[in-house]
Amino acid sequence: YEKAVTEVRTKRIGKEAMLKIIREQIVKGAEANIPVTESSDSPSREKFIAKLKGELMDMELERDELLQKYTPKYEKVVNLEEAIASTKKRIELEINQIIDSEEAAIRALQAEEEVLVKTISTLNWQIKQFAEKEYDFSRLSRGINDNREVYSMLLKQREEARISQSKLGRGVTIKVISPAMVPTEPIRPRKKLNVLLAIIFGLVSSFGSALFVESIDQSLSSPEEVENYLALPVWGSIREIALQPGAKKIKHEHIR
Repeated sequence: YEKAVTEVRTKRIGKEAMLKIIREQIVKGAEANIPVTESSDSPSREKFIAKLKGELMDMELERDELLQKYTPKYEKVVNLEEAIASTKKRIELEINQIIDSEEAAIRALQAEEEVLVKTISTLNWQIKQFAEKEYDFSRLSRGINDNREVYSMLLKQREEARISQSKLGRGVTIKVISPAMVPTEPIRPRKKLNVLLAIIFGLVSSFGSALFVESIDQSLSSPEEVENYLALPVWGSIREIALQPGAKKIKHEHIR
């Protein structure tokens, strides 16, 4: 279709160029010459015009020869003038008919070109729609294949479930490989393990508590600590003395 459009467009442009040349010659008053016959659909008419132009040229030559001998009112000269005028009218009529036929041909080519362009546009739209349908079809095909795989898997699972249910319905043969033995000692409580864990937990808890109390104790318990903390010398200290059994103890009081 695109090749046909190109051919039609080329032919239309050629005819339009030929008509433009003919019209320009007519407007200038010059003798209209028909361009190449390949661009026209009326080659016989062009040949006829060429024949008329030949006859016109002969009559004009004959008239010019007679005018050299006779006056314009000479009967033969007058007849030749009338024949020349008639031939010119016939040529003009033929040229106008060629113009009309070429204009009709151009209109037909324009219509054909429009039809071809619309056809190409329609085909392009159909190709686009076909591509979209092909994409949808491939997508649906993939979905169908996926569904088939899922369906096959479900059928397999159903068959396996049916076989398992059938086995359960019939009953399964059980064979004792080794008889159960009565244990000599109870499994719970495990006294030895519990005692060991209690000892470990007590030691960890006591050491942890002592370290915690030591870390939060802010008091000063020795002269060295006093000197390190205050950066002052200690002159003396009083030891902790118990007054009597059950009485409160007197703590060290350090003297600066």
